[in-house]
Amino acid sequence: MKISDILHNIEIGGIGLPVFQRGYVWNRNQVKNLMTSLYKNWPTGGILIWRTTREDVHLRPDGTAFPASDVSVLLDGQQRVTTLYGVIRGEPPKFFDGDEKAFKDLYFDLEEEKFDFYKARTMGTLPHWISVTDLFHNGPAATVMPLGANISDPGNFQTYLDRAQRLYNIQDINFPEQLVTGEDKTTDVVVEIFNVVNSGGRKLSRGDLTLSRIGVHWPEARDTMRRPLAKWERSGFSANLDWLLRCIAARLGSAEIDSLDDKPIAQIQQALPEVEHAVDVLLEASGAHLGMNGKAHVNKNAFPAMVKYLVDNGGDFPDVSAKARLLHWYVSASLRGRHSGPVETVVNQDIVALQQENPLEALWETERQRLGGDRPVVAEDFNAVRKNARSALLLNIMPRVLGAQDWLAREGRFDALSDLGSETALQWHHIFPKAVLAREQIARGEAANNFGHMALISREANQALGDQIPEQYLAALSNAAGVLESQWIPADPELWKLQNYQAFLEARRGLMADAANEFLGSLHAGRLSQPFGGALEDSSDDEEQAILTEVNSFVTEHGLPAGELDYELLDNAGNVLATLDLAWPSGLQDGLSRPVALLLNEPRQVLDAASSADFITYTDRDSFQRYVEEVILAEEEVETTAAAD
Repeated sequence: MKISDILHNIEIGGIGLPVFQRGYVWNRNQVKNLMTSLYKNWPTGGILIWRTTREDVHLRPDGTAFPASDVSVLLDGQQRVTTLYGVIRGEPPKFFDGDEKAFKDLYFDLEEEKFDFYKARTMGTLPHWISVTDLFHNGPAATVMPLGANISDPGNFQTYLDRAQRLYNIQDINFPEQLVTGEDKTTDVVVEIFNVVNSGGRKLSRGDLTLSRIGVHWPEARDTMRRPLAKWERSGFSANLDWLLRCIAARLGSAEIDSLDDKPIAQIQQALPEVEHAVDVLLEASGAHLGMNGKAHVNKNAFPAMVKYLVDNGGDFPDVSAKARLLHWYVSASLRGRHSGPVETVVNQDIVALQQENPLEALWETERQRLGGDRPVVAEDFNAVRKNARSALLLNIMPRVLGAQDWLAREGRFDALSDLGSETALQWHHIFPKAVLAREQIARGEAANNFGHMALISREANQALGDQIPEQYLAALSNAAGVLESQWIPADPELWKLQNYQAFLEARRGLMADAANEFLGSLHAGRLSQPFGGALEDSSDDEEQAILTEVNSFVTEHGLPAGELDYELLDNAGNVLATLDLAWPSGLQDGLSRPVALLLNEPRQVLDAASSADFITYTDRDSFQRYVEEVILAEEEVETTAAAD
């Protein structure tokens, strides 16, 4: 079928998209690859169509009047077809579900015969860059003729016109069409065909495959499940459909998402609001008693078990003691990386424990057996540098629940952080200013970002202290009873001196470990604290985090996928080999390029572990961005075929 005919049929409603299809997921690089392949007449794959009656399939609503009898349902080829519709028509098809920025503003260079997305700085004054969408709307002659007076070499005019015509003619290219027809091709059979066709590589997640089956009998499933995800996203808690499906599966007794394939739709429909309510309860409890906002939840894989526990108990905690003990398990499991290995195996162990007579005790005993004992917190746990390290969970919780006091006097007194109110902006303060440590050649980089000299205080206090050294300002704070002790500051003034920085870190980390063990012991005994809900602002001193955020913004602005922060590199047994600052485990072109990671101030063993796992590694922002621009985005590196969807 010609591309032009495919697009026309979509326009008039002759080709539809089934509800079990996922949304549009391509990035800009894949769009450029497809257009390059078509322009150069390279193979681009075919499409798979299911011919059936309108009554036999649920299609995504698109506002068009579908034929009353037969309809062509697009099973394979959605990403390519949607891309072509968006580029050629200038707008997405009505059944579109995704980010249309992936194909908007595509331009073609008549001089170099390459595609790129519009950049005013480099294309604005070059007449040989033309809008691809305008070309298809206006035709080659009408697009190229106005450029004549601005083309530096008039001899190139006919060449440009021929190239524009060649691009315009891709509408006449045939996509090989395979048909699925026959009375035996029921919706259930077709879904199996769809899943087999789309099961290679990283094309579909397990959740996508399961949702395709659920969607046959519950067409609104995907949209219905997205509503609670959007609600939690607004509160700062980010999760995806796979995670929600795992929570639903756990509520029904299994960690495997595909266990839902055999469950009656009515059970799944009933479980969804139960799971949503349970997650709401957990987020409220962790905020009220651990001081955790949505972004602080670094161990979302612990939620399926906690959700099951709550649903099994009618949607809430049986009592205060149960709430404290479940939160204790959550913090401890997060701190010790319980769910960093094979998720299904571990969650199934959690589910088995929850089926015991005393589920909370069994849940904790399962973790104790894994650790080989209680495994108390030690000073070394706070010898970390990144906010997303596991021990950062305690670093965030402890000041909120253990009565830490601010370091700014108000009306002659120092308030506890819990008394400052939920609107007070809090920041991480480096007890030893990093600039001073660097100037005095005491510590820089990783050594200057250690958790051992991070204190949570108000923004006003942080600004007032500025770059004062602790020897100057801690003496004044020590005159107020309990202020320094509340933030685990060693009492010996000798440790406040710059030359004793390392000794200070060791002493304070020991005090923090003692406080953490007391806190966790209190939770395990069934006692709760009542912290505040103050808002934490990222400190402007957090240079590494700022760099990682900027790099993610840089790649997404170029239509590439964002990297995963603090990606845990696992061995075959599920053990953590290293934590990578920012990683693309499937490559920046999602399976078309090698895995890549940006590692800032990491020791040699982390670099070696990443390299052994076939990651390309970069240790600074500039070299990484050059790699993106000169390799990933360079047209001469485009593969000979576009990625199949």
